[in-house]
Amino acid sequence: MNRFIQGYRLYERNEITISFVVKRKFADGAEESLMVLKPTDEDTLDTISKRIVGNVKETRKSEHATGGVDELLDKFAALPRFILIPAVRIIRWLDFWGINPKGLTEGDPNYTTILTSNLGSIKCPAVHHHLSNYGTNSIMITIGALHKAEVLMPDGTKEVRDLVDIGATLDERIADGFYFAKSLKLIKHIFAHPEMLERPLGESSGFEF
Repeated sequence: MNRFIQGYRLYERNEITISFVVKRKFADGAEESLMVLKPTDEDTLDTISKRIVGNVKETRKSEHATGGVDELLDKFAALPRFILIPAVRIIRWLDFWGINPKGLTEGDPNYTTILTSNLGSIKCPAVHHHLSNYGTNSIMITIGALHKAEVLMPDGTKEVRDLVDIGATLDERIADGFYFAKSLKLIKHIFAHPEMLERPLGESSGFEF
């Protein structure tokens, strides 16, 4: 599913990238920063988690953008509208042909495999967020707040468990229904066997559809 549509053509990525937005402070008016994570074949859930926590802490040390795409967006927003509007049209034209410069696409969450949003961190439920017509992002995932609910167990008994809702929006053009169903079954298999997340990403899951 690491694919995207650009300029009416289907492409497959060479790497997996995950992006998310970091709120510098949990306060109205606090600035946000865009972050992109590139897992390697050697990474596990533990190493990825530590990298995310470390990157977020480093970002929150500063109250303002420290460069990269954040600073570039601030400069664009400061342009007069008679310059900004044609500039955006040019950028969208370059995006259609896949020739936007790296200065615009590197660090942009719209150009990553998965754009995530941890809504649980602000005590909100998961939602099904729309995809953007700009960039190459084909998967949007939101994570809701941790809550307790009664669950029917395999043996027929009921238990109160901690649950988290997840909302996912996919670009239906990147694969057919069979492939989506197969991918969903793999995700359910991983959730049922979380010990698999302790293994490096490069290892085969061994799952058979």
